[in-house]
Amino acid sequence: MNRSGEVGRFCNGPSIFADRLRQAFVISASEVNPYDPPSESLDNTSDVAGTVRDRRGPALYIVIGALVGGFASLPFLAVRSPLAFVTILVGCVSGGLLYRSVSSGWPVDETVRRRQLIYAFIAAVLPPLVLALTANDEGQAIAYAFIGAVVGGSVACGILVSGTKRQMMDDTNGRTAD
Repeated sequence: MNRSGEVGRFCNGPSIFADRLRQAFVISASEVNPYDPPSESLDNTSDVAGTVRDRRGPALYIVIGALVGGFASLPFLAVRSPLAFVTILVGCVSGGLLYRSVSSGWPVDETVRRRQLIYAFIAAVLPPLVLALTANDEGQAIAYAFIGAVVGGSVACGILVSGTKRQMMDDTNGRTAD
C-alpha cells in the first residue's frame, strides 16, 4: 500500500510504462493471437492444417520386441550359449513384423523409405562404434563392438522389416486422418 492508499497501482491501474508499451506495440484487430484456441471459422482451412501430421512409427514395437528378446536370452546367457544373440535378433524382427501386421490397413507414406534407411544405418553403426570407443584398455573393445553390432543389426533389421505404412494422426484434434 502506498501513501495515497492505492494498492497495486502498477498491477491494476494505468501506468506510464503500460501506456508506452501499448504505443510501441500497437496490435491491430486483424492480427490473431497464437495462444487463442482456433475458432469455428478456421474449419475451412483444413487442407493447411492437414499438411502437418504426426506419424506413428514402429519404434515402440521394435523396442518392446527387443526387450522381450533380451529377457528370453537370459537362460541362454546363463549357459553361455550363442543363441542369446539370436533371441535379440528375433525379438527386433518380430517387433517390426508385428508393426507391419498392425499397420496393414494404413496408408503408405512415401517419405518413409529414405528415413528408414538412414535410421537403419545409424542403428547398425552407432552401437558398435560407441561400445568400442568406451571399452577399457584390456582388449575387450572387439567383444563389445561385436555385441553392439548384433544389437544394432537387430534393430536395423526390425526397422527395415516394419514396412512403409504409417498411421497419420491429425495434428489439430488427435484423431486419425481418413
